[in-house]
Amino acid sequence: SFTFNNQRKKFIQIEKGWKRPTWAPLKRNLLQVPNYPGARLLSTETDIRVLNIPVGIIVPNGSNLEKLKEEIADWLITEHPVELIFDAEPDRIYMAVVDESFDPDEFVTLGQGVIKFICPMPYKLSKDKKKYTMINQNSTLKADVENKGTVEGIPTITLTAARESTFFDLDTDDGQFFRIGYPATVEEKPFIREELIADLPMTTIGWTTANYVDYGNVAGSFENLGEGPLQAADYGTGTGWHGPALKRSLKVPIQNFRVEVDLDFQMTSYEIGRMEVYLLDEASEIIGKIAIWRNQLGTSYTWVDIHGGNKNNMVQIIGSHGTYENTWDLFSGVLRIVRVNQRWEAYIASVDEKGKHDSAMFRVFNDIENRFNQSKLAQIVIHSATFGDIGTKRQSFNQLRVWRYNNPADFNVPYIIVPGDKIEIDCEKSDIRVNGESRLFLKDFSSDFLRLQKGKTKVSAYPRDIGKVDVEFRERYR
Repeated sequence: SFTFNNQRKKFIQIEKGWKRPTWAPLKRNLLQVPNYPGARLLSTETDIRVLNIPVGIIVPNGSNLEKLKEEIADWLITEHPVELIFDAEPDRIYMAVVDESFDPDEFVTLGQGVIKFICPMPYKLSKDKKKYTMINQNSTLKADVENKGTVEGIPTITLTAARESTFFDLDTDDGQFFRIGYPATVEEKPFIREELIADLPMTTIGWTTANYVDYGNVAGSFENLGEGPLQAADYGTGTGWHGPALKRSLKVPIQNFRVEVDLDFQMTSYEIGRMEVYLLDEASEIIGKIAIWRNQLGTSYTWVDIHGGNKNNMVQIIGSHGTYENTWDLFSGVLRIVRVNQRWEAYIASVDEKGKHDSAMFRVFNDIENRFNQSKLAQIVIHSATFGDIGTKRQSFNQLRVWRYNNPADFNVPYIIVPGDKIEIDCEKSDIRVNGESRLFLKDFSSDFLRLQKGKTKVSAYPRDIGKVDVEFRERYR
């Protein structure tokens, strides 16, 4: 039989005698020329792989046929290609989707049929990934990579940075080259463009009680459970929005800044809540805000508001529920606000257990009238609330950091990598992620994502002391 989407069904078996296609179909592009015998071969393309699998179904005694149809449909119909593994070839993986013509009714009624799988990526994959960690060889950081597949491999290169750098280069002994950033010349001086000036502790120590929040009352208190996040111990009482709020001053006021909060905002459809981060100037006036809330019972609707200014004079940079009303339901992720001179930026993204950003939204506002860049950021307020006596669930502040943007002098080149950064270069998806966030704009567009040809390839990284570099890929077969 076979395993699809990490599941197998004992009541489905492949008919004897079926043979899988030996290789993915090829398409030869030919050019016929007058007075030339035959044709000239211009190129060869690999087409999608189609697997028509004749199967029989053994319906278990006492089974409900309708429920069986639902089970089969739920198993086979997927939105994206997933793993397909045949028992006869357990060390090879096909990435497949079932064809749209699949009919579970006919399949169960007749007890046999053909399942048509389509593999948009036509090659078979090795079951296990190969991983190489670069080592210092002759003053160069490199790895000797071997691809035993029958076609080129597409790697993911992961850098865990040990020091700052203005660039990161990769090259191979067959002439390929990839770069992010820009190496400084001897006349240029690298500088820290984004300087972390505050990683605010998620405890109540060092914070004071704030005396104002928009459209609500300050009540209740926060608590920190050991090394865990900061969350409300109680929300107090009130008929409108009410909950605790804490304030903290930065060591120095800053003009150009980035404020980023990592939080969990998770509740059922019958709970109400809001979480807010206020940006205050030296006079305790609000100059910006990050907020996420739910104010509708019985839905998964979650709204995000990131704006510059205050409620009486503001510009909303992000005001959205995302692509769908439930895009940020059960939210765990980051929200960010940035001001650099006249440019404001807002960003939100869910973050999965591997640190990858998803369901992201990014917006920009250029304050050409200089309405919202007159005051410096000097204080931060965090606030968590519920409405009336309606219950709320998990609202926790996990991390809150503030960066200062430094202005470059002439001939300065900014660091794009700092110690601790994790940079993933996904050559298959043509993407670059820095700490889980897509940063494709860092790529030098005169360079290319790498491919690993059949056989042995030397892959080198620069600077040689940049940190730990891993090369990971699956071998692919026709």
